[in-house]
Amino acid sequence: MAGVKNLIRVKENLKYSKLSGAIGNYRGLEPAVEEEALRLLEFKPFYGATQIMPRELYVPIAQAICQIVLTLDKIATDIRLGARSGRPIYQEPFGKKQKGSSAMPHKKNTILCEQLEGMARMAKGFFGMINDNIKTWEERAIEQSSVERVAWPDIFHVAIHSAKTMDKVLRGLVVYPDNMLAEIIDSRGCYAAGEAKEFLCHHGAVHMLCAEDAYRIIQLAAFNAFAPDDWAIKLRKNSWTSFEKVDNEFFYRRERRKPTSIHDIIVNGNLVVSDQLDASKEVVQKWNNVLCKIFSYVSIRNKWDQIFKPSYFLRGEATLYKEILGRD
Repeated sequence: MAGVKNLIRVKENLKYSKLSGAIGNYRGLEPAVEEEALRLLEFKPFYGATQIMPRELYVPIAQAICQIVLTLDKIATDIRLGARSGRPIYQEPFGKKQKGSSAMPHKKNTILCEQLEGMARMAKGFFGMINDNIKTWEERAIEQSSVERVAWPDIFHVAIHSAKTMDKVLRGLVVYPDNMLAEIIDSRGCYAAGEAKEFLCHHGAVHMLCAEDAYRIIQLAAFNAFAPDDWAIKLRKNSWTSFEKVDNEFFYRRERRKPTSIHDIIVNGNLVVSDQLDASKEVVQKWNNVLCKIFSYVSIRNKWDQIFKPSYFLRGEATLYKEILGRD
């Protein structure tokens, strides 16, 4: 975590102190005495200090602490997004006697992650207060003291509480691989859209397929894959005039079929004109003809199949597991 590294780095700023008098000019105290006294306390003299130590020395420490809390809040936000009701992909731990929403019993509110956002707001507030303390009237000011008596202890309390809370969340995190897989399937193959575009650029060059056409083909295939079926079109266009008519339609169930994928649309040359894209029927037919030529070779079809397999689009994860988690 970058914030932890920054905190370790800026702790050097804490090695400095002063005994050089009310205005810092060593009146009544020799510099050698200050140096020896501070050495015994494992400090170094900060030459140029006046009545107080300059607060810009300590702001980076508060910033590093605040950054740690903000990073934890970022992680918490990702968990909250993944835990939304309906089909969560992961959730923070939830006790067997715990209640989620008091009004909605089905919910598992992400109360720990929500706390972390509140902690982040407080950390930013305390950091802002400490940062404002850099300004010092005539190099001494009592308003600094009134702020620091609150801000410094509390920013540490916030950071420690945030770290403990996130530790509890991650140790008890519940992951739903089935819902993750459903998300991938429902993406209609668009998880491989970038690789698919580059594939068409490479293998379509011999057929005079330019990069712009390759992009538009993937785009149109995605629009086709997500085009509403008859049930959805009816639902979108239906204008109900009474609650009773809503009742008759509400529980109507359509047949659940494997969703159409950009993989199949493109490899079979089945692009269809869409009102969402400025491509005429003639242009779309030209693209389909080129696709049929590209995929007329079994070897190319096999390569195309590969880029949609999990082993292909997750191949780079091995490096991340090794470098971040230390696992092969």
